[in-house]
Amino acid sequence: MQMLKTLLMAAALLGMTALTAAAGTSVLTVPGQYATISAAVAAADADTNPANDYVISVAPGTYTNDSPQVTRPMTIQAAVPGSAVILNAPAPLVNEKGIILTFASLTVDGLTLENANIANSLGGNAAGIRAEMGSQNYTLTVRNTTFLTNQTGILTDVNFPLDVVLVDNIFMNNGNLNPPSGGTTHGLYIGGNNQSLVAIGNEICGTNVGHDIKSRASVNLIENNTLYDGAADPNQPSCTVGSTSFALDLPNGGVAVVVGNTMIRGTASATPYMFAYGEEGLTYTTNSISFIENTMDNTGAGVTAIYDNPSTPIPVVGSGNTFANSISTQVDPPSANQLTGSGGSVSPDGTVLAAPSSGNLTTTAGTWTFGTVQPQPGQYEIFLNGNYVSGWAAEIEVNNGGQLYAYNSDWNTWYVWNGGWAQSAAP
Repeated sequence: MQMLKTLLMAAALLGMTALTAAAGTSVLTVPGQYATISAAVAAADADTNPANDYVISVAPGTYTNDSPQVTRPMTIQAAVPGSAVILNAPAPLVNEKGIILTFASLTVDGLTLENANIANSLGGNAAGIRAEMGSQNYTLTVRNTTFLTNQTGILTDVNFPLDVVLVDNIFMNNGNLNPPSGGTTHGLYIGGNNQSLVAIGNEICGTNVGHDIKSRASVNLIENNTLYDGAADPNQPSCTVGSTSFALDLPNGGVAVVVGNTMIRGTASATPYMFAYGEEGLTYTTNSISFIENTMDNTGAGVTAIYDNPSTPIPVVGSGNTFANSISTQVDPPSANQLTGSGGSVSPDGTVLAAPSSGNLTTTAGTWTFGTVQPQPGQYEIFLNGNYVSGWAAEIEVNNGGQLYAYNSDWNTWYVWNGGWAQSAAP
């Protein structure tokens, strides 16, 4: 029911006309009626009738150190769709929180939020948008907005019922390069016990130190996003490579629906994992992972696409995924891998294929077969997903939790595959 509620809520929000004020809505213009965004927001905040609607319509331009605080539902949007409306915060934020600080339902559309910063002694985690606990449940909706070189792109408070909907935004070069001891910043961070995150069509690159998306929400719909994890983004030349640990992190589990995303890991990533789930402990009664039609690409070696909760693995179900280049393991632990259509149906430990059989074995890395070429007598070339992997053997075997072993009888030597061949004891 919670997932259905979240998806219906997202559909309703996405179906709204982004830049059209409804009848009875008060439109406050900046500049025009008000010189600053903060002044317009304060005027709307002064109305204590929650039934009244407000839209803050902002003309193109740069608004320096203009940090509005929202205490009633409203929309802040670019007056001209596609224009440059830049909220630039070169000075440390006076509120010590975010360029936009909200305590109530807020829609942001078409802005650029850049350079949010505070001293490390204050946390070093100033955000483009910061959502704090308000007097009631509320929703933060952000569309068509760019977050650039903030210590954190979006940051939400913990332990209150917040729904976050992010559609078609760009997060570039966010994250504190020199965070305080014990602290880490992220492209976006959704706090613990928030109700849901719906992230659709966002592009995140150049994140420093932390993760592109870190969410502790109980329900997460992550769909059609492009996440660069320590890799250059060819679509954004001004984006740095970054130094992320994970592209996607759902550290406390919950309901995860991950569909149609592209996650690209480079050699600058701080860990060999791309998507982590439940690694800090499962805190929700309902936990599930649906992983469907995603592309996981990697330029390094020995990389795991999905790192599952190690003590209580949650089955990873889905189909149609692509695991490209040097991804050695789809799911860790392999016992949680229930993916189909991408090498996810793992051969049982102890399964052996002797050359020159035309059969195959399957591990989380994919499908293993023998070729017809014999570099040594009785030793046949080994192929992974139809590609030669620079090895040959008399037999291959799946063992020790879904790992692939190869035995070269001419050398009387075993090897194990971990994104490349390494000499090993017999399985």
